[in-house]
Amino acid sequence: MLISQYKADGGNLLLAQEESLVPALQQESRQSQPYSPETNDWLLCQRLLNQFSSMALNGDLHLSKRCPTDWIYRFFYPEPTFWHAPSLSVPTGPYTRRIHKYIGGKKVSLHNLYAALKEAEQFLFEPPDEILTETRRCIIQESPRHPAFHPVVYDMRRILSHIGDDVSVYLHGSMATGDYTPFSDVDDLVIVHQTGWSSYARFREVVRRLETVATLFQRIDPLQHHGHWIYLDSDMACLDQSSLPLVVLNDSVIVVGRPEVTANLRLEDWGLRRILWDNIQDVRHNASAMARGKLNLYGLKNLVSGISLLPPLIFQINGKMLDKKTAILRSSNIFSDKALVALQWSTKLRETWASCHGYMGLRMMGYLNCILPFRRNTLEAIARRCLPSLRTSQIPFLTDEVVKAIFQLSNECVNQLREVIVVNGVKGV
Repeated sequence: MLISQYKADGGNLLLAQEESLVPALQQESRQSQPYSPETNDWLLCQRLLNQFSSMALNGDLHLSKRCPTDWIYRFFYPEPTFWHAPSLSVPTGPYTRRIHKYIGGKKVSLHNLYAALKEAEQFLFEPPDEILTETRRCIIQESPRHPAFHPVVYDMRRILSHIGDDVSVYLHGSMATGDYTPFSDVDDLVIVHQTGWSSYARFREVVRRLETVATLFQRIDPLQHHGHWIYLDSDMACLDQSSLPLVVLNDSVIVVGRPEVTANLRLEDWGLRRILWDNIQDVRHNASAMARGKLNLYGLKNLVSGISLLPPLIFQINGKMLDKKTAILRSSNIFSDKALVALQWSTKLRETWASCHGYMGLRMMGYLNCILPFRRNTLEAIARRCLPSLRTSQIPFLTDEVVKAIFQLSNECVNQLREVIVVNGVKGV
């Protein structure tokens, strides 16, 4: 069996010659961040506040199965103050120490998060001198270049119109360009401006409306596996764009907010290589489950999305910031014909997604999401865990050649990742 050539090691599926890559990635991370402990603490503080803010704005609780109100909330606790997250355990330096008094309890409430943001705005807008950045400005056209964008834009504008001065929201991807299919999910970028937490009442309103929009995403696509991509104004002062490069704004639509985005981009790019490695592993795990008949429709969508992300990530780690559509069109420049079979299969499946087994039941689930009193992440968990597994015969266009091509594509991505790491001077690869 093709899968048997991979060895499971620490959650990774590795070929024999790839076992040195994991420590090499860790070593590269240390070499790429030769910062002082104080600067590393500043970056940790920035990362933690982004993480907590993203959870709050998407309504993602730290769930407890023993507490029913963590799962069912809208009819009983409609206000976003009913939110909590795991706390910061131990501060590591002067910056995390300043916010630890707000987010160091057993649970982090919305008011705790607001207080931490007010404290951190005194230092997070001025990054340490040893972090090198480059200023980038993006202009988004007021009049959409793609008038056939998805109607979700109008629903988002209706919900967010009252906080348009406090946030900027940009829809990107196929729903912005007008070439969306039943496969498409909702991709947006949200920038929360400093005025969005000017007072606790204002912050609560921003959270409430963005959480409402995040729930809307799950109604449009019950298989949506992410909420809003969140950046705070303080993130834009020193932005690591590895999770979501600003190139996505090239073909975006303004939902609400400002037509110009300015960011100071961090110059190191090791984060992109880490994202690529994680995506390769997700593709391998999902492909393995699919070949064994253990993948449901939620996992199948994640597999197809992961395959589609590999070409842009390969271009990006080589210094070419291409969007996903352009990268896929140019994928013959970086992959073999055998590997391209996997991309062709994923593209064809995206176009014919409505023919997948269980799709009509999925639409019914979307209607059910309109009345279920759950938060977005609860609705996602229901789709992830409750959908039945698909037999290989139930997956359109799937053949042994396609499965081999998926693993071949992942192997070629690893080879190109290794070459980039070697160029960056990491030993032992």
